[in-house]
Amino acid sequence: MSARHIDEGRNRQVPLALPSNSAKPEDFMKIVQTFGIGSAALALIGSAAFAQESKTGMVTRIDRLNNTIAIQQSQDGTVGASGSSMVKQYKVKGSSLETLHAGDQVSFSASQSGGVETITSIEKKKR
Repeated sequence: MSARHIDEGRNRQVPLALPSNSAKPEDFMKIVQTFGIGSAALALIGSAAFAQESKTGMVTRIDRLNNTIAIQQSQDGTVGASGSSMVKQYKVKGSSLETLHAGDQVSFSASQSGGVETITSIEKKKR
């Protein structure tokens, strides 16, 4: 059985697909470009929104009421870097702060969305 539709009014068979010679290469390229641009835009937005960085540092302050934590990040070993590290404030999402205390060394993953850095996972390092 072929892919045909019976035209009731004239009692004849009509092909369901357009003939292959009616598609132009220019039309095909426009479709490919549209999908390519859309895919690139989604990849860029997705990677920015879900990018996570693995970091280490020392807890300097915990606010359990607001679910925030301040961490002094460890230096990456850059030559010529100063000995002091910057302290950053993070929101904590999905993790409990009950087991952490100021002075604990931690490794954590953070993502940034809308200008707010959020810790998605945090783990106390064993000494």
